[in-house]
Amino acid sequence: MDAYPAGLPGLNAIVAALGNSCDAEQAAIDTLGAGRSATYRRFLAERVTAVGRWLRTAGRRTRWIEPAVRGTFRDPEPHRLAAVVDSGLAEAGRRDYPVLMRALFGTDRGPAFASLRAVFSDTQLLEAVKTFRDTGERPLLSWAVRQAGEVPARLEEAMR
Repeated sequence: MDAYPAGLPGLNAIVAALGNSCDAEQAAIDTLGAGRSATYRRFLAERVTAVGRWLRTAGRRTRWIEPAVRGTFRDPEPHRLAAVVDSGLAEAGRRDYPVLMRALFGTDRGPAFASLRAVFSDTQLLEAVKTFRDTGERPLLSWAVRQAGEVPARLEEAMR
């Protein structure tokens, strides 16, 4: 039996890594386990899976995506959305974060923009913003909610 490795991250660090990866467990493991041994990564994977399970059940109200899961969406201001699309995300920064989060996920908070760029390419992010602008659909929200667990019927309807 392998010895339990020292230095495994705690609950808060894992919740943050899962949130920053839009609940993609493997991405959280890759971030938290970078440069670590196979044994460390195996124990880390078990811990990340357990925290992910907790977030889908008892911890669900702590997730950044919870407002969207409840069907409470916030839309970006159209003129600010147009400016972000026109810049092609090349100049996207802190000022544009609320616009992007509202267009991509319908929320005011969530993963840092740099974290989103670690999960999605700029092309994917820009296409998702354009899809929202043109159709009102949020394809990355659909993906993130599926990563977070079961999709309630009312959200499934709202995402179409």
